[in-house]
Amino acid sequence: MDSSDNRHTQINMFALTDAQSLVQTEGLHGSRSHDAPNKKRAPPEDAWTEAKIPRSATKNSLRVKWESPWQKYDKVYDIELGGSVEVAIGKVPPFKLVHVRAFSKPVAEKTLHMFRQVQHRNIVAALEAFATDDSLYIVLEHMPVSLEWIVRSPAYPNEGQLAAILGQILNGVAYIAAEGFQHGSLCCANILLKTNGDVKIANQECCHVMSQPKGGSCDVRALSFITMELMQKYVKEDGAIGVDDLRRWYSNSDAVGFLSATTSVESAEELLKHPLLKRPWQKESLLGIISLAQVCIRGRYKYTPRE
Repeated sequence: MDSSDNRHTQINMFALTDAQSLVQTEGLHGSRSHDAPNKKRAPPEDAWTEAKIPRSATKNSLRVKWESPWQKYDKVYDIELGGSVEVAIGKVPPFKLVHVRAFSKPVAEKTLHMFRQVQHRNIVAALEAFATDDSLYIVLEHMPVSLEWIVRSPAYPNEGQLAAILGQILNGVAYIAAEGFQHGSLCCANILLKTNGDVKIANQECCHVMSQPKGGSCDVRALSFITMELMQKYVKEDGAIGVDDLRRWYSNSDAVGFLSATTSVESAEELLKHPLLKRPWQKESLLGIISLAQVCIRGRYKYTPRE
């Protein structure tokens, strides 16, 4: 990659002059008169995006609002979906559900950079960003089910459903690699699904610049274990790649061939050409197993009544 390409230039989000001291005094309590003694003006909202924004960020500048997200949203409950997530709803119409994730100040700069940089239809979309003195909050689209829930439910996907899941994951992985990154932490827990069948990669803050020209193989190898879990609900203890139930998955099936291919190919683009994914598949075929996963999985949330 040309070193002169500044797509990966990062922004020091907390380096703005006096930004930290202004969040609560001005962002949370309204603007102050500029004539008031010892009062400082908050940095303009555009200051986050007018400095040296990565070029890809023009797709969605994700400007940071210097206020608490709870000015705009009401928390409903906590849940584990690739990490701790607060499910919230807007205080005014159209009352859409969202996910709110909090990031500490030390990791805020890289996190904001990655959420701005990594944007694709098969990657969970960042809708808004908020900042307070100590934290960055990213508001994300509502994705109520993880692939881990699908694995823990009693239903097994058929080849068409397997293709619908893996095809969407690979579209996201191929995009990340094309941008010069690799996720590095892909697993069933951080691959999320919508009730309409959309499958998207979460936790894009984990993305980092590929260390090798043929990068992406780390994410491709992760697909070995993800595929194996989808096919038989577990991975082998010795780390071997394969399935034990050859009555459910015939040895000459496209699904078994795809699983084998994940151990040898170098890129997501190669896997997208596999016969399993060349056949027509529809995301809507996933609606049944997504619904079942929602019914079967209990106890993964925490609800705290408001006083």
